[in-house]
Amino acid sequence: MTTTGQTHTPSNNQNTGLILVVGDVQDWLSNGRELPKVELIEFVKFNEITADLLQRLNPCCVLAPLIARRFDALDLAKVLCEFSFEGKFRVLCPALPTPKMILKEFKTLAPKLDFELLQIVGNPTVKTG
Repeated sequence: MTTTGQTHTPSNNQNTGLILVVGDVQDWLSNGRELPKVELIEFVKFNEITADLLQRLNPCCVLAPLIARRFDALDLAKVLCEFSFEGKFRVLCPALPTPKMILKEFKTLAPKLDFELLQIVGNPTVKTG
């Protein structure tokens, strides 16, 4: 079950443009934060990622933090490869002194995965609407 409760059913297994955001959803909510309600964005916990979920939602992109409380992006990369995910995998992180080292680790672990680090500088805020 996805956190937002929305159901997306792509036709003919075509990519929907959906972005699947994987994170510590319960921690986010328990700290009084709200998940943005944005069309074509679905929030899920790491342990909710299954082959069936990926097939049903057919996201064009999976977005996750480099390090979360209960998983890290390498854990998620392994799962995405195991389930033959063919979309983009984008990982959010603060500015890193040696991003090439992390990129190399991902390329070694998951060479077929379309992976990029998105380094965030400063303290951005999320605005929805």
